Amino acid sequence: MPGLRTNLTSLGQLCNDGLHVVLTKADLRAYPAGAISTNGIAPVVRGERNASTSMWDIPLGSSTLPPPTTPAGTAFSATVTDPTATTHNIVAAKNLEQLANWYHRALFSPRPSTLLKAIAKGHFRSWPGLTQQLINKHLQPSINTALGHMKLVRQGQRSTKKAPFAAWTLSLADEEEDMFQPVFTEEMEAGAMYTKIVGSHDITDKMYADTAGPFPITSAKGNRYFRITYVVDANAILVVPMKDRQRPKT
Repeated sequence: MPGLRTNLTSLGQLCNDGLHVVLTKADLRAYPAGAISTNGIAPVVRGERNASTSMWDIPLGSSTLPPPTTPAGTAFSATVTDPTATTHNIVAAKNLEQLANWYHRALFSPRPSTLLKAIAKGHFRSWPGLTQQLINKHLQPSINTALGHMKLVRQGQRSTKKAPFAAWTLSLADEEEDMFQPVFTEEMEAGAMYTKIVGSHDITDKMYADTAGPFPITSAKGNRYFRITYVVDANAILVVPMKDRQRPKT
């Protein structure tokens, strides 16, 4: 409601707490359960109708309410108390830098760009001294913001220097132990590829193939089958899409 400056109370919550709420043109009264029909029972909560807002105002001070009375045999008892506001410690900011850092930490260390947008929208009008000028000029970089609210990926974490080239050589003396050991040599050109043919008696020259399909859905290129081939010596699985069960075109 425009112009409303007070908190709202749910009548449904009062009913859920076991009270009977009576609304009239002049006031509001809440009685304990079963106490409405009993004469002489004072309400535990009472408020008056506000002519300007057409709503019922309930005072929070206990001195404005009569002491509640409970009839014999009634287990319900309610009291309204006004807690005394106390301040245990006050630490004043010595400068604007401390004020900016305190506000930033009180808001769980958000990104400065997010905080500036919120200030520009007027979300902190009731916070004394919290302005865009304060944040732009006096807010110091925060480690908590870097850990939990990083806007960009941190740079400079990995080296960009080229690693020395590892050339693979075969030593006949170590053939039974470790045939392929990386050897770092400065003579090798970085980025070049060197190969060496090694004879082996374990080559099987075997391969297995099968055609899978048809699949229930045709691909965008009209394929409904797959030719799957497994090469034993290379330990490789090759898959070729096909439109039908005939030999795939290469």
